[in-house]
Amino acid sequence: IHGGGNDLVFPHHENEIAQAEAAGHVPFVNFWMHNGLLNLSGEKMSNSTGHMVDLVEGIEKYSPGAVRLFYLRTHYRKPLEFSEEALVDAKGQLDRMWAFRRRVPGPVEDLPLASAMDSFKGAMDNDLDNAGALAVLFEVIREGNRRIDGGEDAGPWVAAYDEIIDVLGLAEPETGLGDLEEAVAGLAADLGMADLAGEDAITALIDLRAEARADKDWAKADQIRDGLTAIGIVLEDTPDGVRWHRG
Repeated sequence: IHGGGNDLVFPHHENEIAQAEAAGHVPFVNFWMHNGLLNLSGEKMSNSTGHMVDLVEGIEKYSPGAVRLFYLRTHYRKPLEFSEEALVDAKGQLDRMWAFRRRVPGPVEDLPLASAMDSFKGAMDNDLDNAGALAVLFEVIREGNRRIDGGEDAGPWVAAYDEIIDVLGLAEPETGLGDLEEAVAGLAADLGMADLAGEDAITALIDLRAEARADKDWAKADQIRDGLTAIGIVLEDTPDGVRWHRG
């Protein structure tokens, strides 16, 4: 397999074939994969001209998963236009994917839905049709959400989600607090719970917010939610209770 930008087909890759096959008298490679170019304002990004967007800055601003999804939504052979709006949309789409998986915490024992996996594999076997593969994932999420809302078993859909999301490299990072431990403990202390830390502090803050809401103390409830948001913890109010995750 030999890859490269589609601007290298001629003369670079044709010259490689000529040189390698003249020297070795065997076929140079079996498969050529030429990718479309990433454009900025309609023009090809280029290091040599400085017409480019910094990848590290994009990852820091939108998250690695959002940048990855931004690329996956377009077939690798097609050109892709960079825009802030597209990355914001990819970040929102990724958040909705992960929100579905949070509705069924932990691993599931069901086998992945066979029809979904057949469609997914068919798309990936069709010259890495990532857009088609993502369409299968979105349908799995849509039907999985519908079944959860209706109180039905969504196990095979969740299992299909897990397998597809793993292949695409889009799984949500572990929810653990990690570097936010100190900030969470500080917020808990500010609200009179100095003896709590870690996930115990998160649980206690969620309970305290629920009490404030029950007492119609909206200011305190908002203070807790805003305080958690400020340190990178997002609360989700769902029919199944409040869930949290890192923002």
